[in-house]
Amino acid sequence: MVNRGGRSKGCGTCRGRRLKCDEGRPHCQRCHKAGLQCRGYALHANFVDETARFRREDQVTANTLVPTLVPMSLQPDEDTVLHTHLVARLLPRVSGPASPHILASMANYESSSTAVVPLHKDALRALAAVYFGKVHRDTRVFGAGVRAYVRSLGRLRTAVADPVAVRDVETLASALCLGLVENVALTETTGWLAHYDGLAHLIERRGPAQHMQAGFGRELFLHCRFAIVISALLRRRPCYLAQPAWRAVAQDTSPEGELMDLFAEVPGILHDLGGAAQTQAPDATPQSGAGLRRRVEHLLLALSAWRQQRQLPPRASSASHADLSMLALHHAILLCLTPVCDAFHVSIVAGQAPMDAEAARRSVASDICRLAKASFDRNPSSTGAFLFIFPLHVAARHLPPGADEAVWAETAMQRVIVETHGFEIGRPRTWYLESGRVTGSASPGSDVTTLP
Repeated sequence: MVNRGGRSKGCGTCRGRRLKCDEGRPHCQRCHKAGLQCRGYALHANFVDETARFRREDQVTANTLVPTLVPMSLQPDEDTVLHTHLVARLLPRVSGPASPHILASMANYESSSTAVVPLHKDALRALAAVYFGKVHRDTRVFGAGVRAYVRSLGRLRTAVADPVAVRDVETLASALCLGLVENVALTETTGWLAHYDGLAHLIERRGPAQHMQAGFGRELFLHCRFAIVISALLRRRPCYLAQPAWRAVAQDTSPEGELMDLFAEVPGILHDLGGAAQTQAPDATPQSGAGLRRRVEHLLLALSAWRQQRQLPPRASSASHADLSMLALHHAILLCLTPVCDAFHVSIVAGQAPMDAEAARRSVASDICRLAKASFDRNPSSTGAFLFIFPLHVAARHLPPGADEAVWAETAMQRVIVETHGFEIGRPRTWYLESGRVTGSASPGSDVTTLP
């Protein structure tokens, strides 16, 4: 979008009637004399959709000279349009532990780098082009974004190899942007998880102290916690965010912050479940059978307490998108704990007697679908849809194949998350982890680790 001058300053009524307005304040006299209601004057600049112009520009002859220092085939004005589109679509009307709302801070962050284009802004440009091209099915812009993505990946690799640059906040911001590109484009089946692994590594290497003070670095840390937990969950390793030093860094008492602290405990519990079955550790240790059971029961009680403080209105359709997505994540965490709950015959609902495990899983998974439907029925922002990707994937794994809820979940992921909002990572499929790789399917009898 670009601002154009010279547009009528008349009131809405006169402009609609194509008459000259006397521009009287607060209401024009022409409307008053005609006995019409004056609709007043525009308070903001009008913006004209220039998408068609940019498509026409693609027809420029091939012999047009292009500066060799600008490999990305996007003009400055078009770059502004793409960035505006990115912010408008991905800046949420809701916030959450996995939302891309950090983009606002990223766009405004002034780098100390001497580079002509700071690394994180080059990565942001790649994201803007890929996202615009994806949701508008514009192959030219999408291709330009992918080329910028590849170029930014090379710059990121160089930064990560530098002992100073690897700790720079700009490097972390760039990794986050490129991870979002993979969420949209899915250039490789495992690309998104590789970026999540990279974010986890960069933040751990920076250390807790780098994220204590208010500022851009701390904002990035708080935003990236979800990716860090997902990386640990799928890799079946403890999450360092559950360590006291890192919990002290967060100090996030918001509902989503408290939920992320609880979520960070899950990967370690699942990791220790396998270890407890293979070792003869004393019952008093947290990794032993008895110790592990106590940890699970304590976590379930904490999740129940969190849930009791987040009561929805009588009708879920009147709840906020933020509340709906947070409750869906809460339910997904419960489902992730089902392997250890089954092992110790503990109900995934704290305080309730153990019930049929399959019925309990289906009930919680169905609730996730209900929460997603309540949000999707009211046309959430792209960020609102993004926040349901993980919960819906988990729910689909715990519903009987062919069940109405399972069919709805797969259809919603395809039509709402992928086709409407452009996140390829939301495409219905099962994530398998085999020898450290996520694959789209698993062969019968193969030894794979999946989402719980």
